[in-house]
Order: sequence, then structure tokens, then C-alpha cells
Amino acid sequence: MSQTHYVVFWRSNLKSSIHLIVLILLLFLIVPTSCTTTKTEVDNTKLFETDNAFEVFKNQINSERWNEFHQDVDYREIKEFLVDDRNDRNSLSQAEINTLLNGETKNKPVLSFAEMEEDVDLYFRVLRSQWGAYYYWGGNEVFNKVREAIIEKYQGCETINTSDLTLTIHKALEFIKDGHFQIGTGKEAHFLQAEDIYWFFYSNDIFYLDEFGYYYDIEGQRYYYLGCDNEYVSIQRRLFADGTLAYGLVQFAPRKQIHSEDTITLSADNSEVIKTINWIESKPYSEDSLRNPDFKLLKSGATTFIQLRSFDEKWKDQLVDFQSSGSKIRGTDLLLFDIRSNGGGSSKYFNDWFKAFTGSNVDDRRANARRTGALNESSSRNGESYRLSESKGTITSNKIPILVLVDNNCGSSGEVALSGLKSLRNSIVIGTNSSGCETFGNVKNYVLPNSGIHFVYGTDLRCFSNHMENIDGKGFLPDIWCDPAMSVEAICNMIIKYCVVDDFDESFLFSDIKLSNGSTEISPGKEFSKNKSLFNMSVTVNGKVVTDYEYSVTNSIGTVRKMENGELTFKAATKGTSTVTITYHGATASFIWRNWQN
Repeated sequence: MSQTHYVVFWRSNLKSSIHLIVLILLLFLIVPTSCTTTKTEVDNTKLFETDNAFEVFKNQINSERWNEFHQDVDYREIKEFLVDDRNDRNSLSQAEINTLLNGETKNKPVLSFAEMEEDVDLYFRVLRSQWGAYYYWGGNEVFNKVREAIIEKYQGCETINTSDLTLTIHKALEFIKDGHFQIGTGKEAHFLQAEDIYWFFYSNDIFYLDEFGYYYDIEGQRYYYLGCDNEYVSIQRRLFADGTLAYGLVQFAPRKQIHSEDTITLSADNSEVIKTINWIESKPYSEDSLRNPDFKLLKSGATTFIQLRSFDEKWKDQLVDFQSSGSKIRGTDLLLFDIRSNGGGSSKYFNDWFKAFTGSNVDDRRANARRTGALNESSSRNGESYRLSESKGTITSNKIPILVLVDNNCGSSGEVALSGLKSLRNSIVIGTNSSGCETFGNVKNYVLPNSGIHFVYGTDLRCFSNHMENIDGKGFLPDIWCDPAMSVEAICNMIIKYCVVDDFDESFLFSDIKLSNGSTEISPGKEFSKNKSLFNMSVTVNGKVVTDYEYSVTNSIGTVRKMENGELTFKAATKGTSTVTITYHGATASFIWRNWQN
């Protein structure tokens, strides 16, 4: 069955599939540096070796985006899962809400049967009345059975181990594939495990496209691609390490379906050739989504580079700096926007950046249904259970190329930023699929009062087309596939190869700024501290001490002074943290100065 047919089949049989999975789970429970840019007329439907591939692909992507945003959409399928259960909406008492909001509740290792039953009942009432995706995953018909099976498992037990209860709830709800949904703590608390997540594998064989199809050149002979038996293999736009833009083989599949090797069939002059493909696994920028934004704003000539690894409000100083950069970069000829491994946080900062950069609000294509209720702190207009907003989206005017760097650890509000950037004309997403934490959003964290078990859910259910497809674990797909571990270098090579801007010098992207005390080096985004109030640090770039730098301090906990020898002297006055930013020849790096003593 093809992927397209599979998705349609899955949507039409969602409820019956969930019921079957639940029954199985319940049974278990019970048992060159410069050039002149030239732009030529190109055929946007084909790519020959001689074409300006950057212009071809940019025009293709603009056309695809325009068609997508101008398709009629009414988001009909999301409305099937918005049940107006007004009695359930206010089923939690104020006392119960207060206990759920008590962040100081401690984990209790052992529970009585009554305590377990009370926590389990409260947990499922919270889901029924507050969770945005409750009816998407089956509603009362499914979750009442799950709740009863969990309680039934412990009938006759005088005491219940809390960790066993957490595992039991998790096992009972394994059919939920939601990037935000959690029960318990740690990686095992998540409901999207490695085998559920889609991965990008590739080969370095270069293909082009003519009127007869995709072809592979063997000693000057065009061999045309006929296909591969692996249904997850396709030919897509690719950026190769040397900067070449062309087409290439992509294997995009859930981890458990990945092949290490495949064969493809090629044809030339009525003869067929079988070619073996040994797949290369792409690597994210970081093995985990990051929480420190490590914000960078670099400029060189007509090119601007923005890096942001998180929207976590814990690092508000950096986010405010990012927020204000939108108006500062107007007039640039090329923008590189790096959100690889951006783990999310508050989307407010990206929305404000977008407004400062474009003069318009983000208007991407989506429907968002937010569950209302006192626990969610979300009011309704007329007592309805969901507040639905719909937008068909608008392509926002933008004249410069924006190259957006993404990997599969960019999720949640990182994907909100990605979606907003895709609504800009001339934006090109380069890398892999994003993480896939967008179908179910606006995350809430609570603690059950007796056990101290933490749980997480999203109040929002989202849809991005007429079809209610769950993209969690799959994410948004790039316009051009490239291994994220090498995407900065590949993009620099591409800019030079195709003369995207004049006088491009990539060296400004590779200044490795660190702080050093002689024996230890501190990397950007990391904390440094001393057990004494007065100490000195040197600034190094690519391993060498430099003195011709500038510095600034935000939210200062003391004084910082540059000495005649170029070292920075830190003198703490109070307990807390400050952000110290070093700027060297246009490159910036931020560090966290912490003092533990008053």
C-alpha cells in the first residue's frame, strides 16, 4: 500500500484502530570569495546540469508555496473531534485544581488502594475535561475502559508502588502518538519513542531532471530512474556537501522501517541496470532538543546569520535580543536562519520578531482548537468546550532569499517559527524534517496530589489542511534535503557556487569564541562561576587569545571590566546570573556568569 493510500486509510479508520489497540493493551494489563550575480531565464520544471540550480529551486518552491496557500480549505476533519461536552468542561472542583497546581507535591513511593484510585480517577477526569486531543484519541468510549482496567489491575492490593502505577498508565496509553504527551519523568515518560519517529537517510548519488524523468549520469550516458521496492524511498531536491543543488535519493521512514541497503532500477537504451544503495544516516545538530537559545546575530557584507536554539523564557535576555533583531536586519541581501535543535518554549518571541522584520503578523495556514476550562486558564465565549480559530494563511512579501536550517530536533515553538518562516516569499527550508510536536500544543504540566506523578498534555488540537493528519514524529518536511550536521558548510559552498550574493565570505560563521581561565575553556551558552567574588578570564577565538573584542553584560550581578592586557575581570556583588556577550569581528557568543554567594 502506498504512503498516500495508507494515510487516507488510517484517517478513515482511526477510531476502530484505536479501539483495537486499546483492547490489546488492556489484555496485557490484566495479564571563490566574490562574484557577480547573474540571473538567467530557467525552466522551473526541469533541472539540467548547466542550469542555475538555485534560481530553479527557488522558483519551484515559491510556486509550490503559492499553490498551497491558494487551495481552498475548510478544515472539516478537525471539527469531527471537537465535542461540546459542557458538563465535563467544569467537572473539576477548585480544590482539585489547587492540588494539581501545587508544584511542591513530593513523589510518594507507596500508595494505598484508595489513594491510587483517587489519583487515577482525577487524571482521567483532567484528560476528559481539559486535553485538546481527548476525542481525537477515542473519547469516553476508549478512556473509560482504560481507567477501569488500571483500577481493576490493583484490586485486592493493600499497597501500590508509584513507579509501577506510572508504568501501568503509560502502557495502557501507548496507542497515543503525541510529541508533548507525558506521564512520569525522564525520556521513558514520552509517548513518541525512537521507533515511532521518522528519520532521513540519503545517498550521495546525484540525479538531474529532463523531459523524460530523473536521470543518473554514467560515463556520459543518461540512466533514468525507474524505482525502488522500498516504499519509503523517493527522489527529492538535495543539497550536497560541495554546494551542488540537484536531486537525490531519500529514504524517509519510521526508525523501525529503515533499510541499511536497497537496490534501485535504472534504464537506458531499453536496457536496465540494478544499482545498490548503501544508505547514510543524517545527524542532527544536537542529539537532544536544546534549552539555551545560544542566540547569535552575525553580519558580513550583505549577509546576515541568525542562530536560535530555544524559545525557553528562562533565557529571556537572549530572547529579547532576538526579538529586537527583526528590525535591525532590514536591508540585508541574504538571511541564514538557523533553528536546528530548537526545543521550543514561547512562540511570542518569534511572532514579535516576524512583525519587526516584515511589518505584518504571522498568518500561516492552520486551524487551532483550544480546549477551554479553568485548569487550562482558557475562557470560552459562550460556554463552549473548544475555541476554534481558522486561517487560510497569507504569503508575506519578502524580496531576499531566506535560508532556514532545520533538523529533526526542532520542535514545538521551533516548529511554529518554521511554519511562520515558510509563509515568507523566497524562504527555503534546508535540512531534514522537523521533530513533529505541533499537532497537539499549548503544553500544560501538572502533578497528581497523592502520588506526585507528573503529567503533561496539550490543550490545543491543530490541523494544517482539510485532512486531520497527525504530524507528530514526522514533522514538517524541508524544501531541500541536506544532512544537518554539514548544512552550514554546504550552504556556504552553495552560496559561492551559484553566486547567491556578491562578495560572500563564510569565515564570519566559523569564529569559535570561548572564555578561558588558562586551564578550562567555557563554550557559548554554558555557565561559568568561581567560589571567589573576584577573578579573571581571557577571550579566545579558534583556540587563540584575542584582545580586540567588545563585550556587554545583561542583568549584571556585579562589575565586569576589560583590563589593559585584554582579560576580563569579574567582581560579583550579589547572588544570581548574568549574560555576558562577546563580539569579535561581527561574530557574537553569550555566556552565563553565575554567583552562588550573597
